[in-house]
Amino acid sequence: MKFIKPKAYMATLAVGALSAGYYLARRSKKQDLYNEVMEQQEFEQGPLSISDFNDLDQQLAMQTSSRRDPLVTAGVVGNLDRNKTSHYKMGPDKYNHLFGA
Repeated sequence: MKFIKPKAYMATLAVGALSAGYYLARRSKKQDLYNEVMEQQEFEQGPLSISDFNDLDQQLAMQTSSRRDPLVTAGVVGNLDRNKTSHYKMGPDKYNHLFGA
């Protein structure tokens, strides 16, 4: 027993130290993810300037697109508004217009 006891204590201390180190490493790794998000980011120094972005925005605004024109979908919205279920259609047949009955 005299020979095993010191080795058992050393093994217990080694396992405890490794467990504590593993716990602290995982904890610091988790905290680093949050700290990285909150750190100040560096600014990119590139060839583009504010006027370049403004020119690009103007070019995109001049393109004709049906998504940007609200009058293209005005008829669809009007039809949906006119065909919605009103208060006078609250009976059991209120969805018949959807199923062709």
